[in-house]
Amino acid sequence: MIKKTYLASFLVLFSSGLIFGQANESLTVKTSFFSGIKFEHNGNNLNFDETLSLVDQNEQAATYLRMSKNQATTSTIVGAIGGFFIGWPVGTAIGGGEPNWNLFYVGAGIAVISIPIYNSAVKNARKGVNKYNKGLATLNSTIQNQLTFTITLSGAGLKFSF
Repeated sequence: MIKKTYLASFLVLFSSGLIFGQANESLTVKTSFFSGIKFEHNGNNLNFDETLSLVDQNEQAATYLRMSKNQATTSTIVGAIGGFFIGWPVGTAIGGGEPNWNLFYVGAGIAVISIPIYNSAVKNARKGVNKYNKGLATLNSTIQNQLTFTITLSGAGLKFSF
């Protein structure tokens, strides 16, 4: 009888840890020079639009992620223009023509301008993800469920408080 009681209490404690261990997984952001800003949630890779729909309930996180998306797009456009201005004189030189090196220098300057814009996009993406994850932690901490094994004079049982 005592072995069964110990076994039952062990199973209850173990299973309650499994039940309450289930929480929303957090959102992560990964950045790379070539692939840009990527998001991951529950093992799935998400793009900006999917991430925005996920965090839409958290207004602060959504604001940061919208700013990040706009900055990343601006950085890509500015970098592409700079790359074009760099590539045109280089292509002309390779083709045997007379390159306009001033265009090359302007392109290099424009490409350099895109770097801080991209860095700002990364910072805002991280801020948005952090706001979202902190919101999840707050949501999970407000749920105060408790499962206990109780023994009284009339018998033993489980008590679930919420």
